[in-house]
Amino acid sequence: MAISGSSDFNLITNEIIELAYKSINALGDGATLTGGQYSTGRKLLNMIQKNLGLLLWNQEIITVNLTASSIVLGSDGVDYECIRNHTASTTNKPVTGSQYLSFWKELTTTSGATWVDGTAQTSICNPKLDTNIIDIENGLRRDKSSETNSQITKITNEEFFNRYDTNSTAAPTQFWFKRKSTPELFLYPYPDSATNYVFEFNAYKYSDDMDSATDNPDFPQEWLSPLTKLLAVELAPQRGITGQQFKDLVFLAETARKNAEQKDHETGSLYITPNLGGY
Repeated sequence: MAISGSSDFNLITNEIIELAYKSINALGDGATLTGGQYSTGRKLLNMIQKNLGLLLWNQEIITVNLTASSIVLGSDGVDYECIRNHTASTTNKPVTGSQYLSFWKELTTTSGATWVDGTAQTSICNPKLDTNIIDIENGLRRDKSSETNSQITKITNEEFFNRYDTNSTAAPTQFWFKRKSTPELFLYPYPDSATNYVFEFNAYKYSDDMDSATDNPDFPQEWLSPLTKLLAVELAPQRGITGQQFKDLVFLAETARKNAEQKDHETGSLYITPNLGGY
């Protein structure tokens, strides 16, 4: 029996779109789609993959380095150090801004840079992250001077805002991840060095967008079928597919999705100790 000897089957963006249209009888053999249909298909495909959420294979270990905080000279002649990334404006200007205490802490030096409206201000405790990160966990702090590694704990939004000493400086032991269009990371305590620490995190990322006709999806092969079927579901109402026919499409898409998700989960043993009524 002859075998191919390869296992690199994949589809490009336009092929997934074409198969989805074929699934709803909107594209016959030998026929072609319009540019508008391809454009709509790409938009829907990217919306689908953004909505798939956290997937095991989408994890990546990222390295986060620290950058020294911005320091500016206040109108009172004293330096102020940035404690949260922001763009300089009149509302956060040291001393005179109505919200400046949320962005700056007072120092005892007097040699900071001149404050300039519109300037990007950065904080050592608020390192920048890539925009495609959904969530991070399992933080590790590497101390260069002692050559040791220490785990740092993820805390919740409530815990972060209940810190008893927000400006204490030390080796960070906790972190808070703020999910938004441009995700943010906050370290606590306030790092006492910009050069002595390197941080590693297990990050969940969005898959790369399918922007062009020839892009391959950033998914394992088992996800080609769910992507095609989920796209068919999105396209079906445009073709007047409703009722039981539409329900059947949804069922096929969700079944394909669940089958793919089962292959993208870690497994482990479960051990339960019964409560025998003892104290």
